[in-house]
Amino acid sequence: MIEQEEELFSSIRIEIDEWFADYEDWEHALNDFDEFLHNLRKDELEARDQITTLKNEIIQIRQQLQKSNLPGIPHYINELVNDGREAVLDSLQALEEQPLDIERVNQSIDKAEKLVGRAVEQTSLLVDQAQLAERVIQYANRYRSTYPLLAAQISEAEAAFLNYDYELALEKSSKALEEIEPGALKRLEEVMTDTTVS
Repeated sequence: MIEQEEELFSSIRIEIDEWFADYEDWEHALNDFDEFLHNLRKDELEARDQITTLKNEIIQIRQQLQKSNLPGIPHYINELVNDGREAVLDSLQALEEQPLDIERVNQSIDKAEKLVGRAVEQTSLLVDQAQLAERVIQYANRYRSTYPLLAAQISEAEAAFLNYDYELALEKSSKALEEIEPGALKRLEEVMTDTTVS
């Protein structure tokens, strides 16, 4: 424009200033968009990590149940584990959707964390109850021949144990044992705790 001398330098200067202003506006918008993409990518990676952690927790629950050598798993535990697994899969599916809705992903991960956490807690409680019930029943067997009432109560506890009702088995066996040998349950719990720690 200067070379062709079509416009005055002052009017060219105004147009150049407008171009620079437009460029700065565009650059700000681009930077904002870059930051948005960076944060979205960061959120996506964090979500993937959380989902991987939850998947691993489900695997650990299953391994814990297998290692425990229980006669069977109560239906409610299987349901809790399946609910947790499905919630994790829903989170993964939300993460794969296009366009990515990170708010939906985070909501589904929150739900999965609650369900998996409950499954972990209940499984751990179940295994502890089952192991203690088994130990109490074994210990109480020494009194079976001497105390017929205890023998009947221990038989009921064994039936509950084989029916996967470990809480009831523990309740019946410990009540029967405590009547014959007060404080025995506490000692057995301490022995099991010491064994677990070491």
